[in-house]
Amino acid sequence: MKQNIFILSAPVQSGKTTALATWTQQYSGKVNGFLTPDVHGLRVVQNLCNGEIFPFERITPEPGDIQIGRFTFAKSGFDTMHRILNENCTLSATPFIMDEIGKLELKNEGLEPALSRFLHFHKESGTPILLVVRDYLLTEVIQKYHQQNPVIIPFTKPLEWNPV
Repeated sequence: MKQNIFILSAPVQSGKTTALATWTQQYSGKVNGFLTPDVHGLRVVQNLCNGEIFPFERITPEPGDIQIGRFTFAKSGFDTMHRILNENCTLSATPFIMDEIGKLELKNEGLEPALSRFLHFHKESGTPILLVVRDYLLTEVIQKYHQQNPVIIPFTKPLEWNPV
């Protein structure tokens, strides 16, 4: 069986999302999933299927928001990512990018439980799935999601990944 789970892992603020944003431009209309780029100093959710941008990081917390460290994230941003994951449980998008899997998911928050359902559904689908993970969380993410020998993509600028 061909491995369909790929992981891009590098340190915080190393340019993972920026490199992926550049990479996705060459595959316009052929990539699905989401990125979480900074726009005017705050992270947003970008739906890669249609380019829509949704608020994600907040300066002032609102009821229901999720706080991790010094950051506050809008519950609506996570709801958007859950919707993207759930909608794609029945589609075969090539490739599918999730930016990023982190501390919240390791605590069964954030993208959970939609992320686990998505990975389970696509385990043998052949759909190339790229998980973005901070370098210091890589081992924990691999263990939590039971990924047997995932393909670790070397982080380069420009990103060199050919999922097909």
